[in-house]
Amino acid sequence: MSEQKLEEARRLRKQGATIEVIAATTGLTEMAVKGAAVSKATIWSEGEQIVLRHMAGKASASDIAKLVNKTKRQVQHKAQRLGLSLAFLNRKPKPWSVSDERFSRKNAGVVSGVSIAKHLERPVEHVYRKAQLMGLSLHVYGECSHAAIYSNEDIELCQKAI
Repeated sequence: MSEQKLEEARRLRKQGATIEVIAATTGLTEMAVKGAAVSKATIWSEGEQIVLRHMAGKASASDIAKLVNKTKRQVQHKAQRLGLSLAFLNRKPKPWSVSDERFSRKNAGVVSGVSIAKHLERPVEHVYRKAQLMGLSLHVYGECSHAAIYSNEDIELCQKAI
């Protein structure tokens, strides 16, 4: 591999070209392009560290990496060394509206909690927790259950016969 091709690969990568495009343009393998495109210097300037501290928990590691011109892995490693968490701390769950609660109450025991969660566009765990707080059971009984073999009428007839 010539140094000229590697420099060309670095230049194209800085311009935002993909690894595949760079490999096709320069005639290098994708692995060679990846090796050339990765910055060997991992020294962090004070400004980059300030950006990392400010954005930690507010943006993804990939987004921070773009801001400081580092790889995602370098950002994760530096955050760990600085004792920073990259988890999103400011995420607030969507508040429950009256119509959401009404829908849950109306459909509890009729359709599954998963179906309710899909309809309300909420995580399944949140739907089950809210149902518990509202005193609802999301267990589906009778012919509405996915495991039902007999209709509700058949079950009632059998119970009357006993």
